[in-house]
Amino acid sequence: MKNNVAISVKNLTKRFKTGYGIENINFDVIYGKAFGYLGPNGSGKTTTIRVLLGFVRADKGQSTVLIDNIQNPDTSIKSLVSLDSWVDAKKIQRKLGYVPGEIALPESMLGIDLIRQVYNLRNQDNWDYVEELIHYWELDASVKIKKMSKGMKQKISLILAWMHKPDIFILDEPSTGLDPLMQDKFVKLVQKTKDEGKAIILSSHIFSEIEATCDYVAVIKKGVVISTIELKDIFYNSNKTYEIEFKKEYDFNETKLNKYNLVIQSKNKVFLSITNEQTNELIQALGDFDVSFMKEKPLKLQEYFMEHYENGQIQTENLKKQHKPGLKIGSTFELVRATARKYLILWAVMTAVALLIPILNITTLNNIGEDVDYRYTLLPVLEAPLGSPYLFLVLFIVFSGNSLFASEVEKGTLSNLLMSNQSRKKIFSIKIATYYGYITISVLVLYILTFSMVSASSKIVSINYKIFNLSFLGFYLLLIAIASICLITSCYFNKWVFSFSLSGALILTFYILAIITSLNSDPNKLQAIKSLNINSLFSFEEYLDPAKFGLSFEEAEKKFLIGCGVLFVIAASLTTGSYFIFIKKDLPL
Repeated sequence: MKNNVAISVKNLTKRFKTGYGIENINFDVIYGKAFGYLGPNGSGKTTTIRVLLGFVRADKGQSTVLIDNIQNPDTSIKSLVSLDSWVDAKKIQRKLGYVPGEIALPESMLGIDLIRQVYNLRNQDNWDYVEELIHYWELDASVKIKKMSKGMKQKISLILAWMHKPDIFILDEPSTGLDPLMQDKFVKLVQKTKDEGKAIILSSHIFSEIEATCDYVAVIKKGVVISTIELKDIFYNSNKTYEIEFKKEYDFNETKLNKYNLVIQSKNKVFLSITNEQTNELIQALGDFDVSFMKEKPLKLQEYFMEHYENGQIQTENLKKQHKPGLKIGSTFELVRATARKYLILWAVMTAVALLIPILNITTLNNIGEDVDYRYTLLPVLEAPLGSPYLFLVLFIVFSGNSLFASEVEKGTLSNLLMSNQSRKKIFSIKIATYYGYITISVLVLYILTFSMVSASSKIVSINYKIFNLSFLGFYLLLIAIASICLITSCYFNKWVFSFSLSGALILTFYILAIITSLNSDPNKLQAIKSLNINSLFSFEEYLDPAKFGLSFEEAEKKFLIGCGVLFVIAASLTTGSYFIFIKKDLPL
């Protein structure tokens, strides 16, 4: 695949509300070569990279990645398949190695646990190679990430980028935080990777690093590429600069040397610039001087960068064992496990407290000397006064639901997940299944516990199991509808605090309005508020005791089922909307 195009960028444009991010970017990245991307912070380097990775959708232009379609190192260009950065983001992310400019790793994990988790998510089977990388970078992976230095975190990011042996690497400030010894190791690794025929994009502020690794560079300023050139054309260009020192002092303005581009340092030292064609002429001119020494000063990348960046004109130039995973597990299970573990403690605590309500209530009723109608066991469980199971389960829903996507986007860990062989669709599906699964388990356990205690009690009589079961179904749908509100705000916002504030305010408002309407003795009053409040779409008390509200059982049941249907539609609509928001959203830069 060597010398074939790996990445092709044509007229790429991405606008933001504050102005242009990038405008009409054009370049190709070649297999077997490293492409340097130079520019200060805010110039558009990271925007370009995120468009290439499918994290952000371009407004105009095209970026395609050409990857090997079969596992054969000797394949020709005919075997390469062209993938669009946005449409085929999942396939591209699976094949690329990526080091982000801002490292965002889950700080509660051990380094080795994170490496193992990504290894499992990618369904890899080359742990020996992963250990080679750990040893190459001299990383103590048994340390907790939050206790790691910047350099150690950078090493983990480099290991994650190289561990699945990708064909294309996108490296954004990859050696930040590394000491000089490790920077030298990085340069050697990049050179070895190029020799293997891999393609590399390297964005860096370290000019010596670019000079040591890259074959050609592009200079970007304010979202526009102002120059693209091969490094050999910088180092071996037609213009030469010489440092010349003389044994005597001269008035150089009165000599033959003044016709050249001359910078006088002192009366016996000058810097002189000529073209290749003027070399012999200069040697003859220097015959009239008593020269002490003469040394060529090759053009450096930094000098070239500063010259073109200051001019700012658009132009085109010539172009081991204790770390080894045990049983191999699937990436889907690994993602489920990681998501479930994140919310396990909060879920367990809130569910346990919620279960205390029916236990205390039914135990108290059993100690009463007379028989008790079963409805008095249901109301404290299903209604939403302060201290009911509803309140504790909603606390779990609000805190976990809002961090489901927004906090991961904010911290940058979602980008890492997308680069671990996971598509947006899969990430959304698994996280939602786990989130709704926790709620389902809580309600199911609450139902089984209440059902068992009610059925086993000799004091609780007149049990209508149809009403009992439908009441819990309504309770479950109410919680899922509330969860879907948190879900859509979490998908829409990129910051947890914004998502939490909006969904929390809505849910709290619904809760307060439900209490106000329940305290009103006239059921016809505040009807408009009831119809707009998901907590008041039906009343458990009205369904369990319709005569109290002047309704027949059939009327009460009909209202209850309609309310359940509306809740189902709300939950389904918001969940579907959340999916499309998440699938199409730009991840922040």
